Amino acid sequence: MGVFGLAWPAGLVAFIPHWQSYTGLWVASLVRLVFGVTLWLVAPSSRAPVVLQVLVVPAISLAFARAWSVGAVVMGGFILWSVVA
Repeated sequence: MGVFGLAWPAGLVAFIPHWQSYTGLWVASLVRLVFGVTLWLVAPSSRAPVVLQVLVVPAISLAFARAWSVGAVVMGGFILWSVVA
Protein backbone atom coordinates (compact mmCIF):
# COMPACT_ATOMS: atom_id res chain seq x y z
CA MET A 1 0.00 0.00 0.00
CA GLY A 2 2.90 2.33 0.70
CA VAL A 3 4.35 1.88 -2.79
CA PHE A 4 0.88 2.27 -4.30
CA GLY A 5 0.40 5.53 -2.37
CA LEU A 6 3.78 6.85 -3.47
CA ALA A 7 3.25 5.93 -7.10
CA TRP A 8 -0.37 7.07 -7.38
CA PRO A 9 -1.64 9.06 -4.39
CA ALA A 10 -4.95 9.90 -6.07
CA GLY A 11 -5.55 6.21 -6.73
CA LEU A 12 -4.97 5.41 -3.07
CA VAL A 13 -7.46 8.08 -2.01
CA ALA A 14 -9.99 6.73 -4.54
CA PHE A 15 -9.42 3.17 -3.27
CA ILE A 16 -10.25 3.93 0.38
CA PRO A 17 -14.06 4.29 0.02
CA HIS A 18 -14.26 0.68 -1.21
CA TRP A 19 -13.24 -0.45 2.29
CA GLN A 20 -15.80 1.71 4.09
CA SER A 21 -18.69 -0.69 3.62
CA TYR A 22 -19.80 -3.48 5.93
CA THR A 23 -18.18 -6.13 3.72
CA GLY A 24 -15.07 -4.04 3.19
CA LEU A 25 -14.58 -3.68 6.92
CA TRP A 26 -14.80 -7.45 7.43
CA VAL A 27 -12.40 -8.12 4.54
CA ALA A 28 -9.96 -5.51 5.84
CA SER A 29 -10.09 -7.04 9.33
CA LEU A 30 -9.55 -10.52 7.94
CA VAL A 31 -6.60 -9.39 5.80
CA ARG A 32 -5.10 -7.67 8.81
CA LEU A 33 -5.50 -10.78 10.97
CA VAL A 34 -3.98 -13.05 8.32
CA PHE A 35 -1.09 -10.66 7.83
CA GLY A 36 -0.50 -10.39 11.57
CA VAL A 37 -0.58 -14.14 12.19
CA THR A 38 1.70 -14.79 9.22
CA LEU A 39 4.16 -12.14 10.41
CA TRP A 40 4.10 -13.62 13.91
CA LEU A 41 4.84 -17.11 12.55
CA VAL A 42 7.76 -16.05 10.35
CA ALA A 43 9.25 -13.62 12.88
CA PRO A 44 11.48 -16.19 14.64
CA SER A 45 13.34 -16.92 11.39
CA SER A 46 13.86 -13.22 10.59
CA ARG A 47 16.73 -10.89 11.43
CA ALA A 48 14.62 -8.93 13.92
CA PRO A 49 12.14 -11.36 15.50
CA VAL A 50 11.28 -9.28 18.56
CA VAL A 51 10.62 -6.14 16.51
CA LEU A 52 8.34 -8.01 14.11
CA GLN A 53 6.41 -9.62 16.94
CA VAL A 54 5.98 -6.22 18.61
CA LEU A 55 4.62 -4.83 15.32
CA VAL A 56 2.09 -7.65 15.11
CA VAL A 57 0.35 -6.87 18.40
CA PRO A 58 -1.34 -3.61 17.29
CA ALA A 59 -2.25 -5.07 13.90
CA ILE A 60 -4.06 -8.03 15.44
CA SER A 61 -5.52 -6.08 18.40
CA LEU A 62 -7.07 -3.43 16.16
CA ALA A 63 -8.47 -6.02 13.77
CA PHE A 64 -10.12 -7.91 16.64
CA ALA A 65 -11.48 -4.67 18.09
CA ARG A 66 -12.99 -3.69 14.75
CA ALA A 67 -14.46 -7.13 14.13
CA TRP A 68 -16.11 -7.20 17.57
CA SER A 69 -17.35 -3.64 17.10
CA VAL A 70 -18.99 -4.55 13.80
CA GLY A 71 -20.57 -7.56 15.46
CA ALA A 72 -21.91 -5.36 18.26
CA VAL A 73 -23.39 -2.89 15.79
CA VAL A 74 -25.07 -5.71 13.84
CA MET A 75 -26.46 -7.28 16.99
CA GLY A 76 -27.72 -3.93 18.30
CA GLY A 77 -29.27 -3.11 14.93
CA PHE A 78 -31.01 -6.48 14.83
CA ILE A 79 -32.38 -6.09 18.35
CA LEU A 80 -33.62 -2.59 17.56
CA TRP A 81 -35.19 -3.76 14.31
CA SER A 82 -36.89 -6.72 16.00
CA VAL A 83 -38.54 -4.71 18.81
CA VAL A 84 -39.49 -1.49 16.98
CA ALA A 85 -42.84 -1.79 15.27
